[in-house]
Amino acid sequence: MQLSLIVGTLGRESELRRLLTSLAAQTFRDFEVLLIDQTGNDTLLPLLAEYETSVPLRRITAGRGLSKSRNLGLSLATGDLVAFPDDDAWYPTPTLLEEVADAFQCDETLDGLSFRVTDEAGLCSAGGWMSTAQVTMTPANIWRTAVSCSFFLRRSALGDLRFDEALGVGAGTPYGSGEETDFLLRLLERGATLRYDGTRTVCHPRFLGPWRPARGYAYGMGHGYVLAHHGYGWGRALWAAALQGVRAAQAALRLCPSKVAFHLAQATGRLVGYAAQRPGWGPWLFALLLFAGALTLASFWQGVQGDVLYRYAPMAEAFAEGNFAEAFHPRFGIGMPTLAGSAVWLTDADGLMACIGVALAAWAVCVVPLFAIARRLFDRTTAWMTVALYALCPLLFQWAHCGLREPFRTLGLLLAAVAILRRREGKCWPSLAPLLFALLPLATLRSDTLVLAGILLLVYGLYDRFSARFWLGALWLMAWLQPNCWLTYHWEGLWLPSHQAVTLWLKLTGGTL
Repeated sequence: MQLSLIVGTLGRESELRRLLTSLAAQTFRDFEVLLIDQTGNDTLLPLLAEYETSVPLRRITAGRGLSKSRNLGLSLATGDLVAFPDDDAWYPTPTLLEEVADAFQCDETLDGLSFRVTDEAGLCSAGGWMSTAQVTMTPANIWRTAVSCSFFLRRSALGDLRFDEALGVGAGTPYGSGEETDFLLRLLERGATLRYDGTRTVCHPRFLGPWRPARGYAYGMGHGYVLAHHGYGWGRALWAAALQGVRAAQAALRLCPSKVAFHLAQATGRLVGYAAQRPGWGPWLFALLLFAGALTLASFWQGVQGDVLYRYAPMAEAFAEGNFAEAFHPRFGIGMPTLAGSAVWLTDADGLMACIGVALAAWAVCVVPLFAIARRLFDRTTAWMTVALYALCPLLFQWAHCGLREPFRTLGLLLAAVAILRRREGKCWPSLAPLLFALLPLATLRSDTLVLAGILLLVYGLYDRFSARFWLGALWLMAWLQPNCWLTYHWEGLWLPSHQAVTLWLKLTGGTL
């Protein structure tokens, strides 16, 4: 059983010498080394000459690109097994290749074998922790069981499978990592049997810097790309970004600002890389990042508060305490105290921060319909410029410190505009969903937003020729008005949706309470 070792190099002489020395010491001799030399010159020739009798080696010159070099090696490999050691990796025991060959000979169903990766001190060096267990590799555990320098594959199981040349170092794309994980995931999708053996080790030095944010971002982009292409959900992408956030926090505690920036860039890259492959989620990701940044800023600077501090915040705190008599007033509807009060109850924040947080959430979510409108009217680039300008507008940001009415009114208007644009495009029933979402917040706030909800519903009805969708929207609006009506009836004895509506009714009828 022959083994082909495909090594891409950019001219690292001392590291390559260590790898070749470890190969020269192997007890298993039926192997070949395909050295894909991307240096663009002959500086490695004297080094390679030192090993011409102890290591069966072929040098192939090629352009830059890790995935490209491995694909070139695969096209030239003749072995029954293939492996992809990095030029700075090495095999710490002389029997390692012999153990690999024995494992494949003893189990003909085995298509791939992966080992633990550590530095010479025994510390995990593959970007994260790898266990010492022996497990079957799956899409769930592949991120902690596979590193390119440590896996060995049966060539017959690969067939025409090749590395994605859009991924990896030197690919010329934003995606600077993930090529080996993507490769193995596609192999698993073909039904291959892969096993991880954490009791055996391949060595690779730990990365100790420089901690450049651009590098971290490229690594993160590749990770996010692979997650999206292989069907991992948003929860997994957020978890992957959160892990880098934890590492950034650890670096901050160690007073290492460069590592903080590196890991934050990697976290951002993972989310952006994921969203780039799922375009519909891009505005949602932008909204999430906008909300997180705004909330962080608000915790230090709370800006213009208006009535929030003296009116809305106490109502929210009363709701969280179950004191509904103090939480609700027919002038304000049920929306603000319910949302902000729930935030107080869930997070144990004070009423002021809860009100600001809920308002900032509505302010950030406005990005999604605003993006949809700009993309429909113009193009995708203009849409991104539009939401960027929205995020940078200080007046809009200040609105979020003055209560829920302005952000939710804006959100309602934007959603209604999306509904009308969809209807004009002939997407009849798909236009109903944004309309319903527009009416919901408007129906539970103040009198002016109730009137606005009615006007928007009427405008939609004109475009929709008062079809069944209009009447469904009307029933939906009426249903959401009932809690406000109950509140007004409890306070003022009239089944109307707000205190202002009661006042207007009494003026028109000449009645009194």
